This record gives sequence, structure tokens and C-alpha cells, in this order.
Amino acid sequence: MNKYDEKYSFRLANKNDIPRIMKFIHDEWNPDHILAYDRELFIWQYGRQEYGDDENINFVLMERKSGELIGIVGFVAYDKSNESISPAMTKIVTKDILPMSGLELMKRQMAIIGEKEHFASGTNPSTILPLYIKVFRHVTGIMQQYYMLNPNMKDHKIAAPGAKCTAVDYIATGYRLFEVKDFDNLTAFYDLNEKNERMVYKSPEFIKKRYFIHPVYHYRKWIIKDEAEIATGVLFGREISHEGRKILRLVDYRGNLNLLKNLGKALHDLMVKEGYEYIDLMVSDLSGYHLEDAGFEILDPDGDTIIPNYFEPYVKENIKNYFQSRTDIVLFKADGDQDRPNKRMTTKGDIYE
Repeated sequence: MNKYDEKYSFRLANKNDIPRIMKFIHDEWNPDHILAYDRELFIWQYGRQEYGDDENINFVLMERKSGELIGIVGFVAYDKSNESISPAMTKIVTKDILPMSGLELMKRQMAIIGEKEHFASGTNPSTILPLYIKVFRHVTGIMQQYYMLNPNMKDHKIAAPGAKCTAVDYIATGYRLFEVKDFDNLTAFYDLNEKNERMVYKSPEFIKKRYFIHPVYHYRKWIIKDEAEIATGVLFGREISHEGRKILRLVDYRGNLNLLKNLGKALHDLMVKEGYEYIDLMVSDLSGYHLEDAGFEILDPDGDTIIPNYFEPYVKENIKNYFQSRTDIVLFKADGDQDRPNKRMTTKGDIYE
């Protein structure tokens, strides 16, 4: 017991709390935030239906003794036992609140869930990141953004290559990509329970929900095979269109990180065939894994080449995406809630009732 327990209660949320949480996001965060009005996306993102749990919601709540909701921490659970989670929404009221209550809420979330791995990108560098550095001693940094330009395109409508930016050669290998449409086809070729160095565990249930039954986005999925036709991994990507052009954003990967350098020819052929202006890959840190062998360049966010990150709406500028993790793992673009829609036409109705 401490001074916070005298004034507040902390608990795991359940489905009956959904209207209150969405209203809290509306009132305290942003009334136009998609999770303030899109109940279907909210339940998909924070529900636990993939684990056979229709009652609990992946939020830890902070309430006054009167029952008033004053703080939330939402998280993405990568397995049924919550051993690996990514906090995706942390917000607390700013009035009539004990000092450092936000930090206390973060500590209570960790105590209630008891996760072994805790990581996220899109971490606010001014408010949240300093706490992970000074209090929790997490690994922190800026996400790396790798990209390869289509050599057949000389004009660009999405990217803005700098004066010295050109398409980069790759080292050809016999690695190939085989697209799969359904989950059973994926698991027939590759064991999602395979463990690899610096790769956080993501359960098959999570993978199925995340990339096969998303309520808004369509993800493309490829089995990676080596020269001996052995499946070595899985690549996940999403097409993004703008101004009559499209790009491919690689958002996740399952497999040995050392093998990514072998995908140059396969990705180049895919890019040319599909007419992508470029392919990009945002990760926490793949220094030393020789992605240049695959034809990737690493973006200097302060340089003259622009590879946009925001498309809803489109913003033609580079961004610095900060991350944190309890251990030295590799994060991808789709971890947490970083690859989700910002707006959707949907009927709001009585969502707070």
C-alpha cells in the first residue's frame, strides 16, 4: 500500500468497460481518434477473442475510489499468457491528480500483467521515453527505415530521392517469395513457434488475427524459401497507394534475421512486377545484418531524401520514430499499434452507452 492506493484503484478492464474507455479517449485524448468511435476496431485491437477470452480487454485502468476513470494503459498481447506485450495507449488526466501518477500507472500495469517482454515503437520522446530510460532502464533509440527504389521509375510522387540517391544493386541469391492467402497454407510451410535470436515470440493465434482477419487493412504474406526449397521465414507487407502510385511497406518478419540480406532479387523482382515506387522496412535496429546486400539503403531522417511514414493523411516528410524495449530485441513497423488506420467511415451511434 502507498499513497496512490489511498486515492485510486488499479485493475484489468473487461468488456463492460469498453464504452467508458472509448469515451475517455474521446474526452482526454482526441475526439477524432479512431479508437474513440470505431468500436469494431477497438475490440479487434484490444479484445482477447483469439485466445478464447470474450470477457477481458487488454487495458489496465486507474480509477478514483468513486469509480471515475482517470487513467488507461492499453496493450497488445502477443500470446495468451501475456508474456510479451506492447503498450499502445497510455493516458492520464492532468487535473486533481497526485504527482507522478502516470509513472505509477505504468508500474501498476507491469505488476498486474507481469509480462517478461515489454516493448513499443511510436514512444513519445518528451513524456514517456525519459521514464523508460531513467526509471525502467530499457533499451531505447530511433527506428531505422530501410528502403529500395524501383530502378524503372525516374519520377517519384510518393518519395523524394535526394540528389545523390540512386537505386542500389543487390547480391543475387536463389531465395524466393511464395505468396500465401490463408493461415493454414502459411502454417503448412512454416512453424510459427520457431524461436530465433532477438525475435520476440508471437503466437500463431496472434499472427492469424493480426495479418489474416484485420477489419480494415489487407496484408500480403509470403513464405520465404531458400535455394533448397526449404521454408526459412515469413514476410508480411501492406500496399499503400497515393496519387496513382503505390509502395510496399514491409511490416513484420518471422525467421532468422541473418537471412534477410538474401531477399534482394526476390524483392526487386516483386517491386518491378507490381510497379511499386519503392519498398521500405522500418525496424528498431538491424545494424550488422548487411541489408545493403539486399539492395536496401538506410534513410537518414535529417537528410535530403524523403521516404514518408504518414499516409493517413499523407505527409511528405521523414519522421523519427522512437522505440523502447526491455531487452535487445528487434521491433517491426506493425508492432504495437503503429500500423493501424487513423480514420474510417463508420456510424458512431450510441457507443458510449
